[in-house]
Amino acid sequence: MEAARYLDECGFRVLSAADGEEALEVIRVTPPDVILMELTLPGMPAWRLLSCLSPRDIPVIVLNPAILVAAAFEGKATDPILCRPAGLLVKPCPLPLMREEVRRVLRRQRLQDPAAASQPYASMNFTRSST
Repeated sequence: MEAARYLDECGFRVLSAADGEEALEVIRVTPPDVILMELTLPGMPAWRLLSCLSPRDIPVIVLNPAILVAAAFEGKATDPILCRPAGLLVKPCPLPLMREEVRRVLRRQRLQDPAAASQPYASMNFTRSST
């Protein structure tokens, strides 16, 4: 998991999960500040994982192939995650760009929630183990 290792080296506390079921358990035990995930999670569609989190207000950054990103921007996306993500990254994504997107989403979240400003940054990475 190159992305998780990179974000960890950049000072984020990164929690990883190999599939949707494990992700749910990790979120229950240690709720993250942001979720970085692919839509194609093993074992559970990403939309189902996120629907299990409701009403939590955890921003989600979606990491996906260009064709899905293009569909989202053209308004053709039917997946609710693609309709309103906190961030959207196209694969393959340069790691510095991923880092900056996580920082941007966390800054925006902290501006909206002053109580979060005193908490240490945490991020969560749900990607396939080959990423």
